[in-house]
Amino acid sequence: MRLCYYSNEENREIMILNFLRKGYKIGSPVTDMLADDTVRAITNTARSVQRESHYYKEFLRFSDYNGALVAIIEPKNFVLPMIIDHYCDRFPGEQLLIYDESHKYAFVYQNGESVIIPLEHLELPEACEKEEKYRALWKRFYDTIAIEGRINPKLRMGNMPKRYWKHLTEFQD
Repeated sequence: MRLCYYSNEENREIMILNFLRKGYKIGSPVTDMLADDTVRAITNTARSVQRESHYYKEFLRFSDYNGALVAIIEPKNFVLPMIIDHYCDRFPGEQLLIYDESHKYAFVYQNGESVIIPLEHLELPEACEKEEKYRALWKRFYDTIAIEGRINPKLRMGNMPKRYWKHLTEFQD
């Protein structure tokens, strides 16, 4: 239900309420009733949110701004609460900021403390020369490992949906 709550579905609260009513009436077997419209709707919604959060664990690129690693995302669903533990564990000694441009929230991590705060707008300075070099290296790596005869744009879009490309270093000019 938590995953459904984080979705962008307009009627998510009603979906959760209907599922809870059915659950109180039937009991724990309700989760196995995938043929039921109510259960199927909440399951599909939760699966969609989970899939998107997984993508943002894979397709997130940080840039260094004065010692802080900053990333911008534009998710359909509110996935910040589901990805923060991954990045806190992966970068325990770093200062992190992940800005959710769609929902106007930012995740801030520093000195072992993390918080999600509302943030209407994020304006970043120009990338420093060192960061530009890192970006160029990343693009070169991406281009170098590609096998020209096996490039398959349709497959790439299936594995890495195009809506994620906007903030990926390897696809920026």
